[in-house]
Amino acid sequence: MADFTPAEVMIVAMAREVVDGELLAQGIATPLVACAYQLAKRTHAPGAYIAYAIGNCVSLRTGPVGLAGVERLTLGGALSAWGFATAACEILPLLAPREFFRPAQVDSRGWFNNVCLGPYERPMLRLPGVGGIPEVTSHSPRVYLYVPRHTKDVFVPALSFASGVGAGAASEVEARRRAGITGPGVRKVVTDLCVFDVDAGLLRVASVHPGQTIDAVRDATGFPLRVASPLATTEAPTPTELRLIREEIDPLGTRDLEMLSGRDRIEALRRILAAEKGA
Repeated sequence: MADFTPAEVMIVAMAREVVDGELLAQGIATPLVACAYQLAKRTHAPGAYIAYAIGNCVSLRTGPVGLAGVERLTLGGALSAWGFATAACEILPLLAPREFFRPAQVDSRGWFNNVCLGPYERPMLRLPGVGGIPEVTSHSPRVYLYVPRHTKDVFVPALSFASGVGAGAASEVEARRRAGITGPGVRKVVTDLCVFDVDAGLLRVASVHPGQTIDAVRDATGFPLRVASPLATTEAPTPTELRLIREEIDPLGTRDLEMLSGRDRIEALRRILAAEKGA
């Protein structure tokens, strides 16, 4: 049995995409991404800047990930701050940060949806909304996705609504330019089962995580898979990375929240908040 969890594999896979000195954008309620960025800063990318959605600010500070005290890392140590409209429509498209978005739906080209499930006029469920996603993904060369629970409900043959830009084939370059899309769209997708890259405008399984199989990925995906040859195994977390995640970055276990649902998630939230209150 592996001595690491799917959440920890995802954190490490995302952290290894970070380049030292670049700007990283972190959204709201994304503890896996928060852990990944802080792991990168503690290992190979100490000079990376983090642009936090909470406070719309940029900070170099790191510290234990939590729920109630996140402002200490954002507003409490901001190098600069802006209003939301300026951040989403001007700063982020201009600076093109690396960002990991969590989609509700993804199709085979990497286009994704955070707006609604079902018809837009009469949806079954309204989702959080775009929050600057169309503006950033139309231009940024560093658009990534992460999916904590890889299922056919997420990886779908057709989106209910397209709010994030996916990849494009060579034949689509001119059409995308006319539509105002100057960036390449989604570059990679990290899930709890595998890592997708992009080949010829379509998602392709580049590696499966330790202990997983391509058949498990295929069974959890709602469109035909394209698979790299040879297919790699995602590099496992090192003992140093695991120690940093568990002891310094996320001792409260916020990384598990995105893997849970229902009562399990509620109980984890209560446990983490109680631990923060008592700290």
